Amino acid sequence: VVFNNMEDKPRRYLADIFTTCVDIRWRYLLLIFTTTFLLSWLLFGLVFWGVALAHGDFNLYVPVKDGDSWATTEEGREEWRPCILHVQGFIGAFLFSIETQTTIGYGFRCVTEECPIAVVTVVLQSIVGCIID
Repeated sequence: VVFNNMEDKPRRYLADIFTTCVDIRWRYLLLIFTTTFLLSWLLFGLVFWGVALAHGDFNLYVPVKDGDSWATTEEGREEWRPCILHVQGFIGAFLFSIETQTTIGYGFRCVTEECPIAVVTVVLQSIVGCIID
């Protein structure tokens, strides 16, 4: 497709994203897709890291336990639980973000019921991942 004598040529070219993706060189398209996914993973990794940081997950040196095996203290109240199990820093949050968006499975990392905002973030990232795909 060749555009001649058109006003607002760049705006009209980008108005139809499908045609733009078909017409663009493959190396630029690969760069756009790669950058989009990386930025999405980094953004949600920062959000998960911020949620865990605000909850205090990085302040305590508590041994991490899986599942429902959380013991109760002597006073009868539950022990402290992190928002996201097995996330001790930004790298863990970034990996959790990749695992969430690519749906490859969590393994050891998972969201707990301690932070509803983390659950909402997982849902939002799943929706954004579907839109990007």
